[in-house]
Amino acid sequence: MAKRWLDGLNENAVDFRENYDGTLSEPVVLPATFPNLLANGSSGIAVGMATNIPPHNISELCDACLHLIKNAGCARRDASQLRAGAGFPDRRRDRRAARKHCPAYRTGRGSFRLRCKWEIEDLGRGQWQIVVTEIPYQVQKSRLIEKIAELIQTKKVPILADIRDESAEDIRMILEPRSKNVDPEVLMGLMFRNSDLEVRFSLNMNVLIDGVTPKVCSMKEVLRAFLDFRREVLIRRSEHRMEKIDHRLEVLEGFLIAFLNLDRVIDIIRYDDAPKQALMAEDWAKIMSAPPLSAITSHRCLPPAKESLPRCRPRPSSICACGRCAALKSLSLCANATRSWRNALSLRICSIARPCNGTVSAISSKKRKSSLARITRAARAAPSLPRRAKSKRCR
Repeated sequence: MAKRWLDGLNENAVDFRENYDGTLSEPVVLPATFPNLLANGSSGIAVGMATNIPPHNISELCDACLHLIKNAGCARRDASQLRAGAGFPDRRRDRRAARKHCPAYRTGRGSFRLRCKWEIEDLGRGQWQIVVTEIPYQVQKSRLIEKIAELIQTKKVPILADIRDESAEDIRMILEPRSKNVDPEVLMGLMFRNSDLEVRFSLNMNVLIDGVTPKVCSMKEVLRAFLDFRREVLIRRSEHRMEKIDHRLEVLEGFLIAFLNLDRVIDIIRYDDAPKQALMAEDWAKIMSAPPLSAITSHRCLPPAKESLPRCRPRPSSICACGRCAALKSLSLCANATRSWRNALSLRICSIARPCNGTVSAISSKKRKSSLARITRAARAAPSLPRRAKSKRCR
């Protein structure tokens, strides 16, 4: 579950800020893949406001999110169709919370009752006892037993004779009636009225929707805010991956240019005092668009496109035609694969961003298509240039 909270944290999914002393950076909010606020619940009191959110079942929350995605225009009165009732960690789930107590989830304020789980155990010869196997959420068992024992001493529940705690790993509380003629329903009704075997849980969904302003929200509004947050996270992750792809395409273009003008690049590195600045200042587009006649007629040019690789013969040069053609083919395939990946990622961003504004902002994929095509055409025509004059060599 912790991995689901941190999924996409290293892909610029959320904003970062400095910690309390400014030495480290921390995320403003975690890019969780499920509504953690509803799943784990929350309670607290601040200045003039309070919140009390019960925990919910994760699978039901995911189903409710899918329902909102498929029915984005569902009415506010259809909140009962979300089927996301409160689910507590003591395996006691109020299945009626999403139906019977729908106004509480529709308005964000309300309450519902939590009762213990009990059963009648037959002891034979008409004798019976009540076994409590689950107690309500946030009720301490020790204090509950003390309060029931106090009820027995003060005789507020005269039909209850004794209480025993036989709990081991699971909860097992024994309620012994004073007589076998006592009705179990009447006994449990008195216990619900006078003890914490039945409690009322107050629901108050007071949350920070935009991270600044507190607001009491319904279940639908909280889930819709989570879906909007997830859409923003997915878009930012996709844009981060596209930036990496663009950087990789730039590197591949540089490899192609350096490969097609390998002799010139080697000369610059050998004979210039500042080779990095010289390589950056060189007008490679002009050189590749107008190659000299000696480069076209040299034996070191690439084979035609229709000629297969096995027909290429080794040339007396630093790099033979077979090696040049194979390297160029490898770089071209790598660039095409990277460009295809980028186009697929662009379509994914468009599909994610479609529900936000209703219009698809097409992300241009022809940014480097013309330059790659120009590089490939120049590769077949004139892949290399003659060396510089040896008179310029530094001695």
